[in-house]
Parts: sequence; C-alpha cells; structure tokens
Amino acid sequence: MAEDEGFTQLVLSVFRLNGLLINEGDALSQPFGLTSARWKVLGAIEHCAQTASEIARTMGQTRQSVQRIANELEKLEIVCFEDNPSHKTAKLIARTPKGAELFEKLSLLLPDWSASALEGISEEELAITLKVITKLVTHFDQT
Repeated sequence: MAEDEGFTQLVLSVFRLNGLLINEGDALSQPFGLTSARWKVLGAIEHCAQTASEIARTMGQTRQSVQRIANELEKLEIVCFEDNPSHKTAKLIARTPKGAELFEKLSLLLPDWSASALEGISEEELAITLKVITKLVTHFDQT
C-alpha cells in the first residue's frame, strides 16, 4: 500500500471512529440528559473553568458552537459563567455542583465501556496508536 493511500485509509477510519464515538457518547450520556457535545464541554472544564475559545481550541470546535452548548448547559444549571480576570467580555465557563455530579456519574461508566472497547487490543497497540494520533494532532495544530 502506498504511503498516501495508507494515510487516506487512516483519515477515513478516524472519521468513521469519530462518528461511532459520538453515537456511543450520546447513548452513554442520554440517561443523564446530556449529549456527546455537552459531555465534551463538561470534560474540558473538569479541572478548571475556561473560556469558550479555550474549550473550542482544545476540542477542535468553533467558539460559537461551544458557546451555544454552554448557554444550553447554563439554562440546565449544569454550568455557570464567571467573570474572567484576564478578559472583560470572555466569561469563564465553570461546572456547577450539578454539573460536577453529572460528570462523576458519567465517569463511573467509563471503566466498563473502555474495557469492552479495548477487548483484543494490547497495551502496546494502544500506546502506538496514541503516539501516532498525538503526532498527527501536533502536526495539524501547527498548520
């Protein structure tokens, strides 16, 4: 297989995997009134509040789509907007206690889900895959 053909197959496989992961995430989070998109925003602010632009850069989304999701989550009292000492207008998006509780409940589902997904995949295969994906992310982040 030619290098460019192999890369094309990789890209198509990643696109398919992305769609499948979104479907899986939707199914896992739906009982909690969430979607994959909402879950991603909650995950991005797990350790600290961030602006919509910061979350968008991390998640490879547009600022507008993250802001729309954050507005929905605020209406559900899952996140709140806080003043940002570094910027007058770009508010920080932070989890509320309700948001933290939902995220923790979802996190409890992950060990069984990941064990099922990784069945038949060795630690070495997983490490190599992560290394390749990390290199590609770094490449495309710089372009």
